[in-house]
Amino acid sequence: MNEPVSKKLERRHFVAMCIAGSGAVALGWKLAGSMAPRGPVTREDYLQQLNTVFDITVLPESPAEGSGSAPATAVHVPLKLVKVSDAVVRPADKRRFEAYSILFEGPASSPLQQQTVMVHHPRLGNQELFLVRVGKPEKNVAYYEASFSTYQ
Repeated sequence: MNEPVSKKLERRHFVAMCIAGSGAVALGWKLAGSMAPRGPVTREDYLQQLNTVFDITVLPESPAEGSGSAPATAVHVPLKLVKVSDAVVRPADKRRFEAYSILFEGPASSPLQQQTVMVHHPRLGNQELFLVRVGKPEKNVAYYEASFSTYQ
């Protein structure tokens, strides 16, 4: 009855999809199920997506050439956005500095570690985030944080 949390994708297929997607975006094509290129995701964008699920793709290290190991596969982990912090805003020359963080919750059994991962959301599209596991897992739930600092 319980389905596994992760889906496996061969590394070569993942890389091919990333290359094809990048080329399509560069040409201005709209990818099926994604938004057209729209600039960086903002704090307000994340606020609008509270309590929605993001698909995190973890691409493991490739086995050494000639090791005889099976090809590396990507692992997908669903994480729910549960908090967007208040923004800290300060003037910086003629621009302004803004800092905030977002907090996800997911299964404590996930393979996520402190690392940069590919994140997909149906409304926000694809982006890379550096996630850090924070605190100790509670009731089979682990928490992951991404922090942002921007000049506007």
